[in-house]
Amino acid sequence: AAAWSHLSRAKLKKGSKVGVIGFGGIGHLAVQFASQMGYNVELIGDEKDLERSEEDGQALGSSGFVNLVSAEDRKAHARSFDLILCTLDAQDLKKLGVKWSDCLRMLKSDSKFCIACDSA
Repeated sequence: AAAWSHLSRAKLKKGSKVGVIGFGGIGHLAVQFASQMGYNVELIGDEKDLERSEEDGQALGSSGFVNLVSAEDRKAHARSFDLILCTLDAQDLKKLGVKWSDCLRMLKSDSKFCIACDSA
C-alpha cells in the first residue's frame, strides 16, 4: 500500500522517470507498480542491489540502475528523476555513507521525493 499510494498520488505523466531506492519488499512492489503505470523506472541502490537488479529488476520492469554509493553515478543522474521513492531510512543511508541531500540532488526541480519505509 505504501508504494502504491505514493505513486498514485504523484500524478506523473506516462514516461516520467521514477527512481526506487532499495530493492526489498516495498522496492519490488514499487518497481512493478511504477512500470505498470507507464513510468520509466530505475533502481537506485548499492553494489549488492546491482546483481539483484539485473536479474529481478528487469523482469519486474526496471530499465536501469544507479549506484547510490558512487558519487560519480549520482552526479551522472543529477536532476534527472521526476520522482524518487525511497524505501530506506536515514540509518540505512548512513550505513552506505549517503545523506538525504545526495538523493535529493538526483531530482528535477519541482519533483517529488517520497519515503516508504517502516522507520522513516
